[in-house]
Amino acid sequence: MLKWLALGGVWLGMLATGAVAQSVTPVPSLDASRFLGTWFEIARLPNGAEKKCVGDAFMTYASDYKKGSFQIVDSCKRKDGTQNVRNRNGRRADKIGDGKLKVQTIWPFSAKYWIVGVGPDYAWALLATPNRKKLWVLSKTAVLPADQLLAADAMASSQGFNVGKLVTVSQAP
Repeated sequence: MLKWLALGGVWLGMLATGAVAQSVTPVPSLDASRFLGTWFEIARLPNGAEKKCVGDAFMTYASDYKKGSFQIVDSCKRKDGTQNVRNRNGRRADKIGDGKLKVQTIWPFSAKYWIVGVGPDYAWALLATPNRKKLWVLSKTAVLPADQLLAADAMASSQGFNVGKLVTVSQAP
């Protein structure tokens, strides 16, 4: 009994200091028609899937024949000059219309990706994993104006992301 009380005290202490990770919050309402199209990677948290990418990274979201589902094409330029292209399928994670997405690379496995922020007129968006291990700052244009990048960084920071670790992605003019 004393052991369980001690463990409970440790857990409460972790909760009070913020050591227990809280999940990020998706946008409450995602306008899917405005989210479709090509998004340029402006910045990202380093991740294994893109460690060989050196620039010209983008994601294209296209509507699928099934309601609520979409096709994704990710592309980036590698160090050797070739393109790394991945095709994936996605869908809304639930029916309430928020920013929760499920993306499948190899059947039957899927991963959770959430839209955790969008800029005015969907000029930029923040795509992330709920555990904060991955984050992308995306823009509808190859260059995101400094004031909008600051707004995106502030929103990501308010969700608990370490924006100091973001890597800038170069885009060809």
